Formats: sequence, C-alpha cells, structure tokens
Amino acid sequence: MRLAFSLHGETRGGLRVPGNIKVFRDDEPDPALKLFIQEDAEGHMLFDLDTAIDPALFARPAPPDGG
Repeated sequence: MRLAFSLHGETRGGLRVPGNIKVFRDDEPDPALKLFIQEDAEGHMLFDLDTAIDPALFARPAPPDGG
C-alpha cells in the first residue's frame, strides 16, 4: 500500500496536518480510499470518509515463514 498526503494546513494549535490522504493498493492508479480532514468554525478537526472501510485494507501481511 502507498499513502499520498496533500493540502497541508495548520490546526489552531499550530500542528501541520494533511487535508487530503489517499491510500493506493499496489500500483493501482485510482485510490482505494480517500480521507479528508477539515476544520470546523470552532477549530475542531473533522474526518470525512468517501467509502466504507474494509478492515482487511489495514491488515498486516503474514510473515514469510507463516508464523
């Protein structure tokens, strides 16, 4: 998997965070998942997902020896 971060901005506390995170599988040209981070009028960070999350997307691969 490959992650791409863009549209960075600062929180009220001064932390720079990406506003757009894309998750790509293997060499697929289109992202499998897109995460958007926004700040509301009061400065609270919000998360918006464009698709349901399949937990298998974040599963760790099995070790080569199977154990």
